[in-house]
Parts: sequence; structure tokens; C-alpha cells
Amino acid sequence: GSGRARALEDYVGRKATSNKQQQQREVGIQNIGWRNDRASLHALMELMPLPLYSSSASSFLSRTRNTLLYLPPSRYGGLLKSHHFLICAVLAERPPAPEPPATPPSPYEAAAAQLEKQVAALQVERSSPRSALKLHRKKRAENVMGMEDTALESTWVHRAWVAAGSLTMVGMMVKAMEAAGTTEERVGVMVAAVGAYMAADLGTGIYHWAVDNYGDAHTPIFGPQIDAFQGHHKRPWTISKRQFANNIHALARPATFSLAPFLLLPCPAYVDSFLAVFLACVVYSQQFHAWAHAKKKDVPAFVSLLQDSGLLVSRKMHGAHHRQPYNINYCIVSGLWNPLLDSTNFFAKLEKFIFSTWHVRPRSWAETSADWLQDGSYFSDGTDVDDTLPQQS
Repeated sequence: GSGRARALEDYVGRKATSNKQQQQREVGIQNIGWRNDRASLHALMELMPLPLYSSSASSFLSRTRNTLLYLPPSRYGGLLKSHHFLICAVLAERPPAPEPPATPPSPYEAAAAQLEKQVAALQVERSSPRSALKLHRKKRAENVMGMEDTALESTWVHRAWVAAGSLTMVGMMVKAMEAAGTTEERVGVMVAAVGAYMAADLGTGIYHWAVDNYGDAHTPIFGPQIDAFQGHHKRPWTISKRQFANNIHALARPATFSLAPFLLLPCPAYVDSFLAVFLACVVYSQQFHAWAHAKKKDVPAFVSLLQDSGLLVSRKMHGAHHRQPYNINYCIVSGLWNPLLDSTNFFAKLEKFIFSTWHVRPRSWAETSADWLQDGSYFSDGTDVDDTLPQQS
């Protein structure tokens, strides 16, 4: 009797211990949760019966990622009271804990970081002769009127070059008039002046077409002018805000050097007249251009009269050039050549010739780049040219 009692007590004790261990396993598994990391998987293994946590099972789990282990109740029914038990074994390293949000730097730290970036960028730009050359060209381009915002005011250097160029051109014209001793020579001087005026309009159109369609800011010699025209297409209204000498000094410099030798050389009167008027129109074409970007009320009365008469390029004519694909009305002195050049497809034929000869495509053949698209208005007050009006006030 006593032996039976002790055996029964041992059985009840073992059963209670087994039930308690089973409850601990269930609670432990529930506490682990379904975290996809190695620590959770190992903790789960410690709560499982020995047959599952064997070398073969551990090796299998070590070689498997994103593995679903189905434990049938017939074999592991003592593990849990539920009918099925599914383990999602994702053998991946524990993801790093999220870093605490960074505190904003103090003004001194921000300034120091910005200075370090500028120094690093400067070192990169100067790391090679080619990079240094690009940086130099970029600064030169910015000093004209390029994609970067530059000063609109005239400097004394600008004024000096404009004065030198203007005096040279006036001197050439005086020299021509003094050399014209007869009536025929004076007529020749006047005819040459008119021809120079017409040639300058054509010349500005061809040059304008060329820089609009070929090259970039790094093109030798012409790079700054190409960048200037690109910047003008981007923000056309800024030209009307530039002061006089600031606007034309870049053209006055080469004109001064070109004409100065002819002041000392003996030339026929009509040659001096042609050179003086031609270069004067070319240099001042940038001012004619600026007036075409200003409203009628913002220009002198005589300028408005010349625009209305067609002797200077008008707002309506030049405004048509500032529409995609920017391939018409290139001439900016008077615009007299524009109808003929556009109706005969002169520039289109020239582009085809260049492509067939040198395999270079003009910009007008492709979709307009964002660097050339207008970013702003034609006029400085935020309005654009109205095609229905001959001249806008």
C-alpha cells in the first residue's frame, strides 16, 4: 500500500512537473514573439524538445533562410496544445537599432561644414590643369552674361572700353568724310554706310544663329558669348535691366582693337565708312536688342519711332524668336533680313550642309534642352509679347 502510494505520488509529481514545464515552454514561446533575428530562433530552440534541437536540425536551420518548419502534432504533439505549430525561421542578422535623431548643428558647426565643402570643391576643381582651365572659363563666362546671375551695373572698366570703341568708330567716320573730297566720294561714303548697316543686320543674324545652335560655354574664344546667349534665352528680361556699358562692353573691346589700325592706315573713304558703321551697328546691336525687350513706355521716343519704322528690330519680331524651337528671326539690328532668311529656309539649308560635311547637329534639331528653355517672362514686368499688337506699350 505504501509503495503504491509513493508510486502514485511520484507519478503525480512527475505529471505536475511535466505540465509546469509545458506551461513554461508555451509562455516562453509566446514571450519570444515573431522577431526575425537569430537570438529569437536560438531562444526558441532552447524551449523545444531534444529531438528538434539536434545537430541535424540545427545544421538544417543554419543553412536555410526564410524556411517554414511544419511540426505535425502526431510527432511533436506534446510541444503545444494547439493543433499545429508553425515556426518562421528567418536566419538573418539582427537589424541595427535605429540611431537617435541627430541634433541640429550649431551655427558655428554649420558654417565650418560649409567652409570645408567649399575648400574640398576648390581642391577638386584645381586638381588638374584641365579642371583649372574649365574653372577659369566658367568665371570668364559668368563675367559676361551667362547662366549664373551677374551684376547688371556698369563698371568703370566697362565704360572705358565703350568710350574707346565709340571714339574709334567716330574717328573712322571723320577720317572717311575728310578723305571724301568730291561729291562722288561723299556719295560712296553714304552708300557704304547703308551697305554696312544692312550687312551688320545680316552678320548679327548669322552670328546669333551660330551661337544659338553650336558650341557651349567651354568653346574656345566664343564660349563666353555662347553662354551669354544661353543665359539670355533662359532669362530674357534681364537684358533690359542691364546698364548701357555693362551690356555692350564685351563687343566694344574687339571692335576697338579691330578698328584702331585703320585709323593710321590710308584707306579709301568708303572703306573707312563701311568699317565704322558696320562695327558700330554690331557693337550697339546689343542695345538695340535690349530695347526690343523693353516696353514702349520704357524706351526713348526716338527709339520707339525707329522701331515702328522698321529701322530697329521690334518687340514683336524679336519676341517670335523667343519661342520654341528658337529658329527664326535671328537678326537683331533692324530685322530687315529676317523675313527673307526665314522664308527661304536659309539657316535650315546651312544646318544641313554643316551636318552633311562635319556631322554636327544644331541644337534646333533636337528637343530644347532645359538649359535653354525660357525661365521667366519676355518683359521685366512678368508679361510676354502679344502677337496681336504691332508694338506693346
